[in-house]
Amino acid sequence: MPKLPNLDKIILNYSLNLEMLAKRIRKVDKAYKKLEELQNTPRETFFTENSTEQYATRAALHMALQALLDIVGHILTRIPGAKHESYRQNVEQLGKKGILSEDFLPTAIQMAGYRGRLVHYYIDIDSKELYDILQNKLEDITKFKHQLVKFIDEHKNDTEFLMQR
Repeated sequence: MPKLPNLDKIILNYSLNLEMLAKRIRKVDKAYKKLEELQNTPRETFFTENSTEQYATRAALHMALQALLDIVGHILTRIPGAKHESYRQNVEQLGKKGILSEDFLPTAIQMAGYRGRLVHYYIDIDSKELYDILQNKLEDITKFKHQLVKFIDEHKNDTEFLMQR
């Protein structure tokens, strides 16, 4: 990797906004807690047409994914040379920089894509798909959050590390 120019005068511009990150992490936790509650919804209740549980699942899932992707974007804005692009591309960049693990990266990319589906192609998401995510994929939210939090905790005061990425 080429040596970066001396950026001592703007290093503070590259520190992580821990207050903003903490708010997003709390949003992920709040949404995850709601999704865990919704996991206990009886199948017949969940599949009732226009059930409140389906709408709550969509909303909580969107909130969790959006907050995670906001964290991804914030980290990227602190790394010189990183480009803030689509959510999917942002996640891919964190993988290339070693911030997300190689084994989890494909799942994180799928999660970024699913956020787009929730927002733009919501009409195509059916109750079976939501129920499957609710019952079988919630752990992915926790894994994603833990990898981001680990990075934040390890580097919250380490602007030099961010500058080298």
